[in-house]
Amino acid sequence: MYLVFMSDMFGSHKVEEFEHLIEAKERVKELVESGCRSVRIAKEMPMKLKVEVEV
Repeated sequence: MYLVFMSDMFGSHKVEEFEHLIEAKERVKELVESGCRSVRIAKEMPMKLKVEVEV
C-alpha cells in the first residue's frame, strides 16, 4: 500500500491510498502538473503493536 500526502493553500492535508507504486507516482505527477507544491509519497509498513491501557 502506498500513500500520497498533499496539502492545499489553506494548510489542510489529504491522504490517498494506492495498491501499486506506479499508480501513486501517476497521481503525484497529476498533482504537480495541476500546481500542488507540497506532495509526499510513502510506503505503508505493517507492524504488530501491543497497547495496554490502565483505567
